[in-house]
Amino acid sequence: MPIVKIAVTGFYFRRAVEVDVGASVIDVMEEARQQNGGVQIPHDPASDGAWFDYERGQAGRFVKRISVEFQTTPVSNQTLAGKVFQPPSLTPGVYAFTDGQPTNPMWTWQYYIRRSDKTVISAEQTIIPATESAAVYELLEGDTIIWRLIGICTGPTEGAGKPSGTVPYTAV
Repeated sequence: MPIVKIAVTGFYFRRAVEVDVGASVIDVMEEARQQNGGVQIPHDPASDGAWFDYERGQAGRFVKRISVEFQTTPVSNQTLAGKVFQPPSLTPGVYAFTDGQPTNPMWTWQYYIRRSDKTVISAEQTIIPATESAAVYELLEGDTIIWRLIGICTGPTEGAGKPSGTVPYTAV
């Protein structure tokens, strides 16, 4: 049985779970939810004691809401200039977002899969519901399913103004 990780961008949440061969993205999320509150194996301080939950929308095929409640301060694993970037505003509490609100831009949850060799697998302009991912992607040992929230313009954005021309850019 492969061990697959789940991560939620911007929520500082990571969890490794053991799943059956042929598991879908939703199967991994379900297993992550079943492990709530305990010390995770392999040990990851960012996920210990965290409560993970999600809600489906669109007749159960898509993820509508993801939430994580941290009993302790979340731990970032992001680096900036070679050092761990830990925003000082991170505190224990609930981190949550529900997509599909009737706004412009419209916000939606999207996932991609990063293999253990760091290659990325994505749907390439095709929407693959999390419940149907096993028919398209085989989850392998060491894979990470990364959820991120993206904005999609559903029309012109009121009050945004016109582009101001060339934006200064400094190479790093």
